[in-house]
Amino acid sequence: MNRGSCEVCVFLTKENGVFPDETPLVPVLHHVAVMKKRLNIVTFSEKAGVSVATVSRALNPKTAHIVKPETRRRIQDLAAQLHFTPHPGARILRGTSMAPIAILLRNKDKIFLSEYYARLMSGMMHAAAERKQVVHAIAFQPDYEEDFNEQLTAATVGCGGIIYLSDTLTARMLIGLERLHQPFVTISSCLPMGVDPSDLTVPVFGTEEKTGGYMVTEHLIELGHQHIAHLNGPANRRDVRDRREGFEAAMADHQRVVRSDWCFNEEFTFESGVAAADYIFPLLEKVTAVVCGNDEQALGLIRGLATKGVSCPERVSVTGFDDALWASRHSPALTTIRQPWLKMADASVRMIHELHLKDGMKKNSRELNLFTPELIVRETTAAPRG
Repeated sequence: MNRGSCEVCVFLTKENGVFPDETPLVPVLHHVAVMKKRLNIVTFSEKAGVSVATVSRALNPKTAHIVKPETRRRIQDLAAQLHFTPHPGARILRGTSMAPIAILLRNKDKIFLSEYYARLMSGMMHAAAERKQVVHAIAFQPDYEEDFNEQLTAATVGCGGIIYLSDTLTARMLIGLERLHQPFVTISSCLPMGVDPSDLTVPVFGTEEKTGGYMVTEHLIELGHQHIAHLNGPANRRDVRDRREGFEAAMADHQRVVRSDWCFNEEFTFESGVAAADYIFPLLEKVTAVVCGNDEQALGLIRGLATKGVSCPERVSVTGFDDALWASRHSPALTTIRQPWLKMADASVRMIHELHLKDGMKKNSRELNLFTPELIVRETTAAPRG
């Protein structure tokens, strides 16, 4: 059977050796052929020259007022002429509701153990539930050699919108998204280097990463720290670069020197922080503070330095980024940057719904929602001693 086709099977019950009323087979097959040509909302929308979403709204009494009067009359007149009525069971036609939202996550081990993704997912599920919306979490790894839109379509069959949290997008992918038929939004950390989010036609949400990097560095400087090291995440990630730029900007504004041999890039893991203690420890003859790219790195570094007899913050101050669950439960409690998880999650779901009302990418807007993070001062930072 070809994809998208519909086969109709006709069963005639034979009684006493004959079919009821000697039903002729040819008329039955003719009736089957007529059924196979019956209009559905896709074929009707093609005849009307508008999108499926516009047809559904124009023919739904609750949403007809959203459609322009002339367009609404044209659709309703054509529906009456063709005796077309949308199937009441089609979920996407019920008011302004839509098919499930696909949340595309990085396809890697322990993704659901990551607090970063867990908090975003929790917030998105809450925001979607408030809108009586279903979400599907999908592990997705883009193939940079294949057509990106085709990959998205194949991975999100049956979904009405996409929130992208997977691997870094390329400029070519972003340009191609203008042809995507589904509403699509992405988090700013998935954007490629050198791309200004305000120039995109794809809606973007996220945190002002550079602001966060600046705030936490300035906090250390105001405590009196002169020599500060920087332990960050993978150098090819946009959020990592933005946090580094915030660090450098604060150092420059306060006449502090950034030394490249005091700046490191590792994975955003507890284990990488523990390992980093091996090369941070020799620097402590001068370095009195370390700005870390996330909380896991920071807590790992504190643990690794503790095994070498270095206490925090007595000998070195350490900061994180994210305000993960254990940041406040660790002893000493971690000074960090709190990401606005709920605001980010709500913005992503809201933008998907607004795109749905605008017929998706056909009427997309350059919406940019970058939220300001918050500095949370706890016990791992203090004035330098000695």
